[in-house]
Amino acid sequence: MPPSEPDPVTPSEKDPKGDLAQNDSADFETKDAEDVLNRNEVMRMSLIIEGSMGALALIIGFYLGIPFAKTIHLNPIQFPEMGVGIAAAIVAALAALFAQRLPLPFARRLKEDSQTIATKLLSQCTVPDLIGISLLAGVGEELLFRGLLQQGLVMVIPDPWVVTGIVALLFGLLHSMSLPYIFVTALASVGLSALLIFTGDLVPCMVCHAVYDLILLLVLVRPRHIQDSD
Repeated sequence: MPPSEPDPVTPSEKDPKGDLAQNDSADFETKDAEDVLNRNEVMRMSLIIEGSMGALALIIGFYLGIPFAKTIHLNPIQFPEMGVGIAAAIVAALAALFAQRLPLPFARRLKEDSQTIATKLLSQCTVPDLIGISLLAGVGEELLFRGLLQQGLVMVIPDPWVVTGIVALLFGLLHSMSLPYIFVTALASVGLSALLIFTGDLVPCMVCHAVYDLILLLVLVRPRHIQDSD
């Protein structure tokens, strides 16, 4: 009998890593998808974290006798100051988006960090979700940083700009994804503290913070029903 021909070599025998590579790719996509939070989880997390910041600031401020609640002026006559906050938010957001397009390692890392937030946390969110998240961040974080910390430290350190630097460092560290991200958020904190110093009102700071966040989130996330309409 003539010797039987060897069975044809299958791709997996030629390259035993070929199938494994495909499996690894599938596993990576599965793990990547598992890392994405659904919108209910994101909203719950935002409400807990940002709400806790605001509530904690009010409780500690009351206990320590830091009267920052008196700088929350809900007076329609102060609409010009609100306008300043909105204008500052628009300028800052445009500057941040422009910075991400610069051909620099700093800008590339900043863009990667922003895309990580957009894809891992907020990709399932709708426009109303993003508005809610921005408002929660604007109120909660400003009560803590521009309210409790800024106005509390001024009672101990008379120079408001030294306090502004301390608060900016703490604010940046709260957003410590990377050094570029810390720097940008610390810079944003300086602007918000300056707004408080010049207006003496926390509300424009909250509005500025919320509008800034909302612009960036709408550009970076681009909710699905907006994409479908393009």
